[in-house]
Amino acid sequence: MSSYASPFASRYRVNAQHIFGQNSSVTVRRPRLRQFDCAIPVFDREQRAAADNFANQTFRVRQSDPLPDSGPPAEDRRPPPGRPGPDSRDDHPVADVIFFDLDGTLVDHRSAVWEAIGQIAAAAPNAMAPPEELATLWWTLEARHMREYLSGQCSFDEHHRRRLRSFLPMLGEQVPESPGLLDDWIAERYLPVFEESWRCYPDVQPCLEALKRLPDGPRLAVLTNGDPEQQCAKLSRFGLLEYFETVLTPTELGAAKPAAYAGACRRMRTDPARAVNVGDMLESDVTAAAVAGLTGIWLDRGIDFVTGGPSPTADETVLRIERLTDLPAHLSRTNA
Repeated sequence: MSSYASPFASRYRVNAQHIFGQNSSVTVRRPRLRQFDCAIPVFDREQRAAADNFANQTFRVRQSDPLPDSGPPAEDRRPPPGRPGPDSRDDHPVADVIFFDLDGTLVDHRSAVWEAIGQIAAAAPNAMAPPEELATLWWTLEARHMREYLSGQCSFDEHHRRRLRSFLPMLGEQVPESPGLLDDWIAERYLPVFEESWRCYPDVQPCLEALKRLPDGPRLAVLTNGDPEQQCAKLSRFGLLEYFETVLTPTELGAAKPAAYAGACRRMRTDPARAVNVGDMLESDVTAAAVAGLTGIWLDRGIDFVTGGPSPTADETVLRIERLTDLPAHLSRTNA
């Protein structure tokens, strides 16, 4: 298993104080003074003890990680300039907006790709490799050409064509010169099988229903790097569109994750400090969100979306859940 250590631990800790309440099972370590580059006055022992008591009631610390005898100074918990502190709380929900990633978070994209290409390869009489190898090749090509699409080097349709030009020879088929014939191959041979293979994770709808029932609950949005038409079709297939205020993609924002968070918050008319991003990709969904000022929550489904291997090992400061149904219990009102 690979090891991942976040360089942005203080960002998780600061926002977590505002997002997670006393009953949360998410473990958050208390921040240290050295994490903030700002001048902070020193409090006396009585003030420090009062702040320790507040922190212990605000979020649970694991029994395996006992508090120091005196605790860190109270001023260590003060947020950097521009971030709301505990005293700025009001009657609104702490989490104003929750952004959800889509592929790997709400819908099992990886399994759908493997199933679709496996069926296509098994039916190809002149295939140059076994179905598993061809699925791996397709997945590699998808990642390569999606990066080109997201960087603006090509259209979504062209990224499909580029995949096919490299894939068809290994499938034992001629590569058409006409872009229209390549588009026909995608439309007639790939998309029907791929779309039939879409599966919604079983924890998605219960999570969204629970969030909907929260008093003054957060607004929900999908933030995805996929094609808007295809991503909305996935949500519509499983009856999920009704839960979300909007679906944001690079088409609407003019940028893809990890650069899209600031624009997504502007679209939702919210401050990043009051926004949460939930996703299965540790770096782009969690670390990058924290850099942009949001609270990133890692949905660890036990598999690395890119490699298909075991999940990476996250730094202990990362907010982590294993099921989406764990999410609603972690959200708290500011006046709870």
